[in-house]
Amino acid sequence: MFCDLVGSTQLSERLDPEDYRDVVLAYQAVCEAEVERFEGHIAQLLGDALLVYFGWPVAHEDDALRAVRAGLGMLEAMGSLNGRLEQEKGVRLAIRIAIHTGLAVVGDMGGRGRQERLALGATPNVAARLEDLATPNTVVMSAATYQLVRGYFAVADLGPHALKGVAAPVQAYQVLQESGLQHRFEVATMHGLTPFVGRDAEVTLLDERWRRVRDGMGQVALLSGEAGIGKSRLVQMLKERIAHESHTLMEYRCSPYYQHSAFWLRSPHRPLSATQHKKQSPQTLISSVS
Repeated sequence: MFCDLVGSTQLSERLDPEDYRDVVLAYQAVCEAEVERFEGHIAQLLGDALLVYFGWPVAHEDDALRAVRAGLGMLEAMGSLNGRLEQEKGVRLAIRIAIHTGLAVVGDMGGRGRQERLALGATPNVAARLEDLATPNTVVMSAATYQLVRGYFAVADLGPHALKGVAAPVQAYQVLQESGLQHRFEVATMHGLTPFVGRDAEVTLLDERWRRVRDGMGQVALLSGEAGIGKSRLVQMLKERIAHESHTLMEYRCSPYYQHSAFWLRSPHRPLSATQHKKQSPQTLISSVS
């Protein structure tokens, strides 16, 4: 990720050097807080620009998601900061953010007097060039990043662009906002699922437990197993099988982004559909997926 302060030269001419330094430090601080919240790594502070890595030195399976969410968080944090800066300094700041995903080699660069641990390769170069496409207070990402976060965000297709020093045109997308989907299974459901095959014994067991619930005998079913074997799909199948029966659905998920916020609720809440409103009853299906 590259993040750059828009109009920094003009800003430095308007402000006293000490005031300008305070403004830049405040901007860096709010951006750093968002990067740390999503466990990114600020590799360099390039004057009024930030070079940020997601995936090194700590790797996550959802680093692309973390990068985009951090970018949106930085824009939101800048909105709050501008309210204070406008009162204290009479200025408002704008930033541009660009994100690209790919392979890179990280290693020590420089001589004895100064060494930095930097990522080398086409990936940081493309991200730097991609930033030129971002308008003030927007996040732009490449197609490589988009393919990893597709469905989680509403985007505007900016089309292919020829970037300086990059051989092939790069498809770019502007991130508008989060879509509201929180889990990869929700995204997969939105794009359509493959036919459900097998798991007859498990489906029969869940059907039997649900019949007992309808007869007034409370039941608990625990699905446990390795990642990717179809636990979420099995729960989805049960939800589909009882969709026309009277029930209330309560669904909870663990999130790595809210570890310090117990029982965090998604906001804004998605309203219940008319069909869901009709299904309120004492018979409750609780799905907890982690």
